[in-house]
Amino acid sequence: MATKQFTRLLQPSLRASIPTYRTTTPSLCLRYSSSFSSSSSRSRICAAAATCSPTRGFRTMSSPLQAKAAPKYKRYKKSEDSSSRSLELGLENVVFLLPQTLVAPPISRYPKSPDKFLKMAWIANFSRIWNYASLLLFKIASKPDWKTRPRFKVHRGAILPAAKALHLEMNEALAAGNKEALRRICTAEFYQKLAGIIDARPRGHRAEWELVKYRNALTYPCITEDKIGLMPTPSGVQKAYRQAIVSISSVQRMVRHVPGQAEPAVTEKPMLEHLVLSSQVDHTNTYSQTPWKVWGTLQESTLESYLESKEVEEWMAKNPGKGQA
Repeated sequence: MATKQFTRLLQPSLRASIPTYRTTTPSLCLRYSSSFSSSSSRSRICAAAATCSPTRGFRTMSSPLQAKAAPKYKRYKKSEDSSSRSLELGLENVVFLLPQTLVAPPISRYPKSPDKFLKMAWIANFSRIWNYASLLLFKIASKPDWKTRPRFKVHRGAILPAAKALHLEMNEALAAGNKEALRRICTAEFYQKLAGIIDARPRGHRAEWELVKYRNALTYPCITEDKIGLMPTPSGVQKAYRQAIVSISSVQRMVRHVPGQAEPAVTEKPMLEHLVLSSQVDHTNTYSQTPWKVWGTLQESTLESYLESKEVEEWMAKNPGKGQA
């Protein structure tokens, strides 16, 4: 009974997410804000496949490597063996961004207009309250009966250590070209993006990544969002996903080794990254949670980008047939 009530409460989010199952190509509306600097690309949260533009390549190292166009390095492309072959990407193993995801900016970066400032404040606080309520309802739904303890454990304190460890391992593996490590810690779709970037590197080029230090220790790293929701699958089975966004401010160093150059190119710069973690929860039996995996990164939300993504979700919820053209 509790599980059915929880499902009904999340029904608007479910309807909004259903149309996203319309393609298995890399042009899925899974926005990976590959450029970690908040000023390097426009802010946008995508929750619908029909309106997304192609994503940019993930970058490695301190200023992670920009993905180059594959045709340019076609002659250098490595032959894949069974250990480096990309995962078969089907809709059943694609993890979608939960609807109405918000990377709220600090108050200092709220819109200056009084009405827009208040609207942004309302959205940020309402989102925070709703996310907390969803976790609480899910926890209550995990009780076998009202006299027993919940089976679902939030473990919010484990999110930051997991995010920092995954952030380090992901960048080091991408720099070293370690596909197996990336396969283990990334979602299937994001792994394919990163594996493609590794394959596109020119032969003989090497990169080294180093986290110099964390910045703004009083405010970062911090949990920007922690939410849970049910997502439908093509088979009709609903899966429960927990999604956390952790903002990490750091100074990173990248060293590029290029054949023919005596000295490597060294770049060191401050970065602000909003790392998206995803985990699946067994909401029918044990209510256990799988280890966190890296979904990608997002840019900081603006009032306009959030309202635009919400409008797209609402339109697709009302026009599911048109969203699957």
